Amino acid sequence: MATSTETKPSEASKQLDLAEADEAIRAELIVAVQKLHRAQVLPFSVNSNGSVRLPSGDGILVSSYGLKADIGVDDFGVVDFEGRLVRGALGPDVVHALAFHLEVYRARPEVDTVLHTHSPAATSFAVAGKPLPLHYEPLVFLGQRGDIPVTKYGDRTKGSKVSDEVAARLAEHPDTKAILLANHGLLVWGSRPVTTAEFLITVEEAATIIIGAAALGGSRPFPISYGAE
Repeated sequence: MATSTETKPSEASKQLDLAEADEAIRAELIVAVQKLHRAQVLPFSVNSNGSVRLPSGDGILVSSYGLKADIGVDDFGVVDFEGRLVRGALGPDVVHALAFHLEVYRARPEVDTVLHTHSPAATSFAVAGKPLPLHYEPLVFLGQRGDIPVTKYGDRTKGSKVSDEVAARLAEHPDTKAILLANHGLLVWGSRPVTTAEFLITVEEAATIIIGAAALGGSRPFPISYGAE
């Protein structure tokens, strides 16, 4: 994978030179990031990133330096479907996380948006190594079927690839819309930036409520099955 090259915002903007449809999806991704901040699921926005498949087929647009509250049109790079930077710039943390995004796009051709955050409640399940149980009905209404799975930890110092774990969970759970990354964070995906952001907010809401329910004896499964068919 290509390493990022620092560019000034004006230079990055020229290098992006997006088609009209691609500019529209970038604008929607910016709206989605603003929605996440209003919902307060990004208190530590440096450790987060988002991407969209460009409608032109010209590659994948990726946030360059985290999903910051004031993200603007110059804060993106474009990569090809192998993850090579072709326009704009990407920070080193994003270059690493991009592998997660690419696994989702490869496994789910219908997906147009991927968001990765360290939202506190959902990430609490990730660092505990526990799946997020499907005990909160709004997740069902948004299309989740079954618990949100968690990967095994990938020790990058020993060459383990977290992206391989993501690929494995995608294969094992073909209907899930999210994966928890062990000791790391949350990965969600969907068809559009705003609806994907709304799903992520609901995942964080569910995690918060289930953690709170532990003080009352723990959350409970539905009396009927909402599992994958």
